[in-house]
Amino acid sequence: MSESPRPTEGQALLGAVAFVAFGLALAITVKSAIPGVGDVAFVAVLVLPLIAYLILSDRFAEFTLPGGISAKLARASREPVAPAVRTSIQSVRVIQKGNRADLKRSLEGIAEASDAPLVMVVELGQDYSPWMFSQYLSELARYRGFRFLVIVDGSAHLVGYVPAEVFRLPGMQSEQDLTSLVFTISAAQIPALLSVPGMISESLRLDSTVADGLSYMNRHRLRSGVVTDTQSRLVGIVDREDLVVQLLLAIGG
Repeated sequence: MSESPRPTEGQALLGAVAFVAFGLALAITVKSAIPGVGDVAFVAVLVLPLIAYLILSDRFAEFTLPGGISAKLARASREPVAPAVRTSIQSVRVIQKGNRADLKRSLEGIAEASDAPLVMVVELGQDYSPWMFSQYLSELARYRGFRFLVIVDGSAHLVGYVPAEVFRLPGMQSEQDLTSLVFTISAAQIPALLSVPGMISESLRLDSTVADGLSYMNRHRLRSGVVTDTQSRLVGIVDREDLVVQLLLAIGG
């Protein structure tokens, strides 16, 4: 099979310009929609599209930037995500007869504006109630650090997860959808669970590269990624902006 022809320099440049334009529009939207968003997050949203384009299309050689920046980016993109992984995670484990008061006790000391990773963990085969799920999700949605609803099996192996953004969208917490999700988890119906809208089964590993991380987040439209060990157990969370900062630090190093 013959190789597809590589895009010309002009095509590559147009692609980069399109990515930058998209990043600028996205950054301005984020800045206006979320008052008080940090400068690092703003820069990350602005710079990510161009960096992602260069990494995923392997075009560093076509953009020869001064000071060896292209080569530094290329090397940095092949570094593992491990330095950027947040291994300290506040996990809220749902209990069968839990209620909002139980949840609030487990969240004591965590500020709603804190960016510390927060995940809701449920186990396959447990008898959860849709009402209780709704209570937990409504409370957790108020926290900036809420990242994922994580489903594990009886041995704590990752089965799948749903980004918190899914539950923050209007119409995504309908009683019917939530009841169906809870029933699927309680019945341990893995094939049906993995077909739930928004469900993701792919995760990053500590030795995944920065390029892998950006590709993964771009593919699933995530701002954070789940990181597991070799046994598929949750070990941490990596944020998109931290990967961008890791790349920017590599440029200045």
